[in-house]
This record gives sequence, structure tokens and C-alpha cells, in this order.
Amino acid sequence: MTIAAAAPAPAMPYRVAMLRYGIGEGVERPTKVLPGGGGDLLTPDEIAVWSYVKWLESEVARMKESAEVVTATSNTTAANTSPPMSPDAPNTLGSHPVDASNLVPDNEANTSNSGFSKRKLAEQELLRTPYASNVAIGERLGVSDEWIRRVRKELEAAGRLEPMGTVARRDGTSYTTGTVGVAAARTDGTSESDSTTG
Repeated sequence: MTIAAAAPAPAMPYRVAMLRYGIGEGVERPTKVLPGGGGDLLTPDEIAVWSYVKWLESEVARMKESAEVVTATSNTTAANTSPPMSPDAPNTLGSHPVDASNLVPDNEANTSNSGFSKRKLAEQELLRTPYASNVAIGERLGVSDEWIRRVRKELEAAGRLEPMGTVARRDGTSYTTGTVGVAAARTDGTSESDSTTG
């Protein structure tokens, strides 16, 4: 009994190059370049296969590059990581221990070396611009609008910030007021105490 060896994969009888066709500069089109010279434009099926192969090559190159970056980053991170500090250790200013009430929910990191937590910055921003939307403040500080909403509610509960109310008009539009239950001016000039939701 004879075992036949697998035949090698057939080599492409041509290579593909981007050649220009047309008047003036022309348009680059994928072209078969035959070993003996000359060439033809690729058929639509050949163009599809050739473009897929080019896409695969670019994806493989991108993944290799991405893997190199991830490896370098994780090696650097591992080298720069220090052991965790205990909660009662002094903060970055070294003047007093970290106040547990200032710790940021969801483990959000400090925004700078100034010692201010994102919570402190959020409180300052809310007190400075109480009518700004949670989304706008969140984008400025790099936190979620839901997190800003929680900080806002805590400040309102502590009495440090006026409650916000949304007043709905009859035409379906709404606007925000500084206090709940304010009389809203209607478009016809009269005023009406609108219901609010908070």
C-alpha cells in the first residue's frame, strides 16, 4: 500500500498590483501581473477575494500591533504598581487621614494631584452652577450623569443645595427651576402653579 504525500498548495500564477488606467492620472485598479509580462484587470470575483485577503492582512497587522502595546502596557503597569494603602493612611497631602465620607463611589480615581476627590469637585461644580444639567457636569468631570445625580440628591438632602424641579408646560416642553413648586409663567402672560417632578 502506498501513501501519497499531500500536494503542495498551488502558487498563484500571477501577482496583483495596483495599476492606473484611464486618461491623465487615471484610476488605480487591481490588475493581474503575469510572470511573462502583461496583465488583465481582475474579475469581480477575483477583486472580492483579493480585497478580503488585503483586509485579513491589515487585521493581522493591527492585532499584532495591539498585542505589543497591551504587553508593553501591562509590563509597565506591573512594574509601577505599589502595595495597597490601608484606609486610615494619610492622604496625598499627608496632613490628615482620608475621610470615609469623601471616598468616591464606584472606585473613581482622583482627578489630579491636588488632593481633591471627584466628589469634592462635583460638589463644588454643583454649588457653583446648580442649574447645569447632570450630563454637562458629568462630562466636565469625567464621571457619569447618574453619579452626579446621586451627589446632587445627597447635597439636597443635607440642605446645601436647593432641590431641582422640572416644570412641564401644556405644549409638552419642560424646563428646570431652582425650587420645586414655583409658579411658572405661561406663554399667554398669565401664571400658573405647575406640578413638578424631581
